[in-house]
Amino acid sequence: MSSPAAETRVVVVVVVFVAVCVLVFAVLLLLFAVGRIMVIEPLLRPRLNRVDREALREVVGTFGWNSAVVTAMNLHERIGVWIMLFFFGLWGSMIFGLALRLVSYVRMATLGMSFGLDAVSARLTSNDDNESIQSFAKHSTRLHAYVAFPITITVFLLAEPLLRLWVGRAVEDPDPESGRAVISAAVLLVQIMVIGLMSRAIADGWMKLLYGAGHIRSYAPLILAGGIANPIIAIVLIQMLGTSDWIGPAIGFSAAFFIVHLLLLPIIAGPRLGTTWGKLLGMLGRPLLLAVIPAPIYLVALLWDGPAPWTVILGTSLAYAVVYGLLGIRFGLERVERNRIIDKVRSIGG
Repeated sequence: MSSPAAETRVVVVVVVFVAVCVLVFAVLLLLFAVGRIMVIEPLLRPRLNRVDREALREVVGTFGWNSAVVTAMNLHERIGVWIMLFFFGLWGSMIFGLALRLVSYVRMATLGMSFGLDAVSARLTSNDDNESIQSFAKHSTRLHAYVAFPITITVFLLAEPLLRLWVGRAVEDPDPESGRAVISAAVLLVQIMVIGLMSRAIADGWMKLLYGAGHIRSYAPLILAGGIANPIIAIVLIQMLGTSDWIGPAIGFSAAFFIVHLLLLPIIAGPRLGTTWGKLLGMLGRPLLLAVIPAPIYLVALLWDGPAPWTVILGTSLAYAVVYGLLGIRFGLERVERNRIIDKVRSIGG
């Protein structure tokens, strides 16, 4: 019989082979599509004799740094699964994958607010409208925080009920091969990793604004360093934590995101967005406080006798959302913003 370690190696080799094949196919398909477009439309064919070398160097440099940032970000989220698979087998990759999928909803909720920020930033920068850039950065930061914090608190507190509701019937707990718990282990990873995804969700807005303003070279090395630090921290913690070594990748995941994206990135972003590190992080204070105040509502689900049914989870979540929304309107919005909402409601009602 083959050992679990040998089976894990076979799985890793197969997954890597499939990933490489998919990557090669995608690149070839893209090259085919681009070539066909240039054949059909002559105006889209590159003519190197008309290229400005300085402009070409600028475009290639921006493309290179942007590719580095995208690669680092994607690896940052996915390298943990590979590390867990290598050190802890299928059980490790399963609990990490479950946790990553659940905490990813924090960023998914803010993703729509990040799209288009780079275009607006580019337009404002081209007009040298520094005051508008500063105002736009302020409102974007507040908006990302108002969405990210309540979802983070919800996922953190309701991690176990949500996981049991989601995969409780489909997952054997404990795992029949390793004998280790699945749901409770995934819950702990969720509560660790949600801090990291929250940090990235908020920082997405800053990176889009910096990218649109042409500052990618200023923050790209930092993001790249964070992506490199993540697996290093994870492997070091696996060697240091003893029986709790399986939480090492989750700690590395969150630590890199929290330190690099939420604490260090504002040092670069602040002056370039017309503000300071302290003011940029200070904008997160009120949304965080307003998100924490109604959190005791979730005690209803947490103290429920036995697994909380979906009706209780949904009911407490809606109650939390309503209270948080009312607090946000009353204490989170500025007077001008609040008056606009009131006038809009009156116009609809009248």
